[in-house]
Amino acid sequence: MKDRSNTNTFISTATPKCPKCKSAHALYKCDKICKSTLQDRRALVTRDNLCFNCRQEGHRACECTNPHHCKKCKKHHHTLLYQNRREQISKVSEFEANSIKSEETSSSPTEPKHGNYCSFKEQRASQVLLATATINITELRGTQQPSRILLEGGSQSSYITEAFAQRLQLKRRRNEMPITGINNTCSAATHSMDIKFSSKDSKYSNVVTCFIVPNLTRNMPSSVIDITTLMLPKGITLADDEFSIPGKIDTLIGSDLYPYLMKNGRYTCGKNHPVVQETRL
Repeated sequence: MKDRSNTNTFISTATPKCPKCKSAHALYKCDKICKSTLQDRRALVTRDNLCFNCRQEGHRACECTNPHHCKKCKKHHHTLLYQNRREQISKVSEFEANSIKSEETSSSPTEPKHGNYCSFKEQRASQVLLATATINITELRGTQQPSRILLEGGSQSSYITEAFAQRLQLKRRRNEMPITGINNTCSAATHSMDIKFSSKDSKYSNVVTCFIVPNLTRNMPSSVIDITTLMLPKGITLADDEFSIPGKIDTLIGSDLYPYLMKNGRYTCGKNHPVVQETRL
């Protein structure tokens, strides 16, 4: 008669810690979060560098593999972070409001039409927000890879990082290009590739030649921007939903394509607030 040995299997599960109240539950189950304002929720996610979709650390919403989306607008963020663009994001102080009013007296901006906007330039002493967007780039197998891009009309060519080029696995060709920057700093690219990309809503697509370089820039923006302090216009769709969170730039679109991405819509939010530019992205 053979002895039977009993095997005990132990499964260890990690209970998530809520960043709001520090209790052992997921962020979306927190009563304090559910009862807080939208601005407070978005500010918390931004401050802790959490994904706007799954509320976890280590990646952005455009890189999130969680299949769940917002139940209200079906976009790639959690329902608790849904933002109705027809409502004002934040109220400005009486002083700012008076400044905006006086500025509008001399140059009255028109209310922006519905469209995709991605150029943000915030004139502050501490930081300037450059124009970023999220696009989809088609890789060798035909699937689309999300890419965060920088729109830079001052660059004569477009570029892509070596790391992202390897992910795409597209055909490269020998194409030497000297690169000269500020203060005559010199470098060079030796290869380029043609990339096919589309906007997030797939309404616009194009092909651009990108020179392959080791790196483009540091994370942009350089630090987290508190969006509750910004006065964004009503009724717009952002080309980069996470423009306020530092993140890597995979691709730079230069003047070879930049002018064709710009549209007529432009809105000035007031002194020390973003200038918002309508684009095809």
